[in-house]
Amino acid sequence: MKVDPSKCFQEDAHFKRIRDRLDQEPAKTPEKIPAENLQDDWFFDFLGQGRELFRIYLVNFWLKLLTLGFYHPWAKARLFRYLYASTRLYDTDFQFHGNGRELFTGWVKALLALILVEGFHQIFAELIRQRGIDSEPGVGGGHEWSFWLDTANLVFYLFLFFLFFMIALVGVRRYRLSRTSWRGIRFRFDGTLVEISKLMIRGWAITLISLGLLYPLHRHRFQEYWVSRTRFGSSRFYYEGRASDLFPIWIRGFLLSLISVGVYSFWLRAGLQRYFWSRTRLEQVQLACNLHGWPLFRESMIYVFFLIFSCGFARPWADERYNRFYLSQFGFVQAPDLEAVIQAASVESGSTGEGVSSLLDLEF
Repeated sequence: MKVDPSKCFQEDAHFKRIRDRLDQEPAKTPEKIPAENLQDDWFFDFLGQGRELFRIYLVNFWLKLLTLGFYHPWAKARLFRYLYASTRLYDTDFQFHGNGRELFTGWVKALLALILVEGFHQIFAELIRQRGIDSEPGVGGGHEWSFWLDTANLVFYLFLFFLFFMIALVGVRRYRLSRTSWRGIRFRFDGTLVEISKLMIRGWAITLISLGLLYPLHRHRFQEYWVSRTRFGSSRFYYEGRASDLFPIWIRGFLLSLISVGVYSFWLRAGLQRYFWSRTRLEQVQLACNLHGWPLFRESMIYVFFLIFSCGFARPWADERYNRFYLSQFGFVQAPDLEAVIQAASVESGSTGEGVSSLLDLEF
């Protein structure tokens, strides 16, 4: 298959036509849905095909190899456009409006920031080390300075990792939601780096101090913030869960996961997802989740089986099967009032968080 690299850096014409048409299409309330079909119609569908994913993976692999990895942002955008366009709710696919140029810019910014921070740190550390050696001459001089300098280096790198992790966590959500639309209406996330960092520091602190027993309290606060700062056009999401409800789910799941050497973690994950989604609503419409432990465990093992015994070549078909299963477990209890949803002021978020995510190989 002959591929023109210059055309692969451009947005696919098919996706562009879909995107332009949906950008101009206002949200509308669908026709009345029969009660017996309501649940199926308002649950997510994944319509992607393994053979199409295989072609995308193959082209992306060779172009990244030929460009020494510089094609990665365009490969990521191309894959996102396909996955979003293959995800359907009721009668409309989602759309991803990002592009490779934005992702490449974010990656360059993240790389330059990391190089500058590390460069200043190395220069500053070397100056302190030389000062310590000069102030304590003789055999073994400066050992005490070296010990404290090494400790300071460890603290610095831990802080740097935490900072970049938080930038990626918040930045990825802000960027991806700002580039995601359904029926021409964009999503957005209004959370800030400072607020979420404070929340995570407090949460990790109480989790460590309590040896994990108070993790549900942290997870509840995080979920409340994460959901309540998410918007779909002019409508907002609400989370109405309680930390006290999470404790029995977490404690039972944590203990049984230890006893089963991690196997029960699939049931724990499914239980948490069911609780979170059943306590989340878009304005007045409740979300729903039918995910359970055994199907999640079965599909995860099949996915791993596909990857191992095909040496990775069956990944496109494994992704198709898993995405089709997983997305079909989530949806709405009833049809939302789409006439009440209008496009809010568009807030374009930068792609630096995506760049940090790619640089550190983090995926959220």
